[in-house]
Amino acid sequence: FNIWLIPLYGALGAAIGTGITIAGINAARILAVNYTLRIHPFRMNLLRITLISIIASGLTWFIRRFFMLHIISQIFIYIGAYLLLTYFFFLDSEDKEVLKWFVQKVKRLS
Repeated sequence: FNIWLIPLYGALGAAIGTGITIAGINAARILAVNYTLRIHPFRMNLLRITLISIIASGLTWFIRRFFMLHIISQIFIYIGAYLLLTYFFFLDSEDKEVLKWFVQKVKRLS
């Protein structure tokens, strides 16, 4: 990928090409482990976390495209989107119980 991306995009193309290559190698390793040992090394929660990150990144990029925001504002938008998506769509009941316990502990301290 670097052969095509570096002449077009320079350092950014090198980073993108390297990322694609590393992702491909990791996918091949997962398939090899799955094929040889008949186990899957990851749980579905990892896929959910990845999906949340992609959605939050897309939302941040979309907002940044139309509004000139400082990098700190973009970080807070990303973190807020990530936490809201996690809480409303992807938390298990056990995770929500742990979060409620944590909030109660923080309230007692303040």
